[in-house]
Amino acid sequence: MKHRTPLDETICSILADCRRIAVVGLSNKPWRDSHRVTRHLIENSYEVVPVNPELTEVMGLKCYPDLRAG
Repeated sequence: MKHRTPLDETICSILADCRRIAVVGLSNKPWRDSHRVTRHLIENSYEVVPVNPELTEVMGLKCYPDLRAG
């Protein structure tokens, strides 16, 4: 894949190697971008760690109040 900048290469490398991703601010509203991105990640075999201090569960996953708790 041709990348426009070295940063693009770095991002692609991280996404190819890391299979566990925290989604900070994940919403329980299906029309929100965070919800759609998380659904896509799950459908593509990523392990998602939801982070939102206002939720205890989202998309069937335990939701953490902050990154330290997850």
